Amino acid sequence: MTFALAVFSIVFSLFVVVGIHELGHALAARLFNVKIRRISIGFGKPILSYTNKQGTEWVWSLWPLGGYVKLLNSRVETVTKPQFIHCFDKVAIWKRVVILCSGALANVMVAFIALQFYFFSGYQVITPVVKSVIAKSPAAIAGIKAGDQIVAVGDIQTNAWRDVGMQLIKGMGKRDLVIEAKATGNNVTTSQLDLSTWQYSQQHHDLLSSIGIVPHTSTRL
Repeated sequence: MTFALAVFSIVFSLFVVVGIHELGHALAARLFNVKIRRISIGFGKPILSYTNKQGTEWVWSLWPLGGYVKLLNSRVETVTKPQFIHCFDKVAIWKRVVILCSGALANVMVAFIALQFYFFSGYQVITPVVKSVIAKSPAAIAGIKAGDQIVAVGDIQTNAWRDVGMQLIKGMGKRDLVIEAKATGNNVTTSQLDLSTWQYSQQHHDLLSSIGIVPHTSTRL
């Protein structure tokens, strides 16, 4: 079930990203009155297709690893003279450049808007404070204690649990990964975490618990 959900998430994400990208090309083409022959999400054999009143074919193809927008072009097909005004290769060069760049621009704009919404909707960072430490675990052997706030892993400052997790992943296999923790009274202690023998265990559902750390999840910046 988890694997199927992961596959679905990847395919859906590709569908959204590619769709926005191709829509950017298509909107720019419409702006400059260039005729759109086909908008395809994916490559290969079409699975679903629909042709609208403007003669544009919308296609969902077999392999959703990209997409394309096919425009009217006298260099690749026979076009009558009255249709030249709708040909991609007949419009001004700067218009062609805009059409070609608009896909990437659409992705950047959507990402920017999404990030703004994410931050303004109450984004909060969970401070990396240890709630408890599992006995005889790598964290316990290293000397990490309940109440410690992990301020650095290796030589990288950690302001949130996601930062701690990222640096722990990078440090996998190391015997002496340096951990700096701020205890009660703001005293900073340094310890060495041995991850040279770390192995994944089905008993633990995340990286932190697998090395013996139970995090506080309510402490926020």
